[in-house]
Order: sequence, then structure tokens, then C-alpha cells
Amino acid sequence: MAYVTIKNALEHVQKLRRQMVELTTVMADNTQNDYLSQLLSLAEKHDQAMSAFLADHMANADESVLGTWVQYNQGAGEGPLALKRQLEELLSEEDDDVSAAERVQNAMLELDQQVLRFYELIQEQVKGERPREFMEGLITMEEQKTRDKSRNYLEMQDL
Repeated sequence: MAYVTIKNALEHVQKLRRQMVELTTVMADNTQNDYLSQLLSLAEKHDQAMSAFLADHMANADESVLGTWVQYNQGAGEGPLALKRQLEELLSEEDDDVSAAERVQNAMLELDQQVLRFYELIQEQVKGERPREFMEGLITMEEQKTRDKSRNYLEMQDL
């Protein structure tokens, strides 16, 4: 177990979001599967929005909140990275059926769940009210945006 500041932990999430935007952009441009292309474009917009929200949330936070130390299991950050690698593999194996798109969709939703669990892990460790409220804001936004993303995926399936 290592110790990191909330700011360092969230920078880890920012990096992951940027990588996901790059990955989904490239893959959406390269796929011949229209449904998968739409799915990837939706995921790209989601990750851009979440990255922008996180950057704004951090910019408006007090430095004492961002400087709060939390214990960080190095493996906890590997969950999202492992899912990113899994997503890359799924996209490289792309076929034109809907089940391939659904596997990608499930991996992207799982990535959001991993980020949410990561935020909850940090929140559990903070002692002060302000850092706890800061993390609660992130958790609430992540939950809301993930629900919106799931709903959008379902609407796409209905088309």
C-alpha cells in the first residue's frame, strides 16, 4: 500500500479518460460496423465530458482537499487499466455482428463502474468533511453520467 494525494489519484483517472478518448476516437474512425462506430462515438463524448467535469471539479477545489493523503493499493488502479487493455483487445478482434458491439459496450460500462469504485475507495479513507464532500460530488456525477450512458446505449439498441 502506498500513499498518494487525492489530486494524484484523480490525475490517474484523468490520464485513463484521455487514453479512452484517444482509443475510442481512433477505433470509431477505423470500424466498418456502424453500430459500433456510434457506440464508440457516444463513449468518446462521455469520457470527454467526464474528463472536463473532473478537471473543473479539481480546479474549483481547495488545495487542502486535493492535498489530502489517502492510502492507495497499487492494484486498485489496475482495474480500470486492465479493462482498457481488454477493450483494446475486443476492438482489435472486431467483427460485424451486434454481439461484438455489446461486448465492447459492457467493457466500457465496467470501466465506468471501476472508476466509481475507485472514487468510493478514496472517499472511505478520507476523514475530513470537505474531502468527503468533494469525493461525494465526483461519485454523484459519475453515477449520473453512467446511468445516462447506459440509457443512451439502450436507446441505440432499440433503433
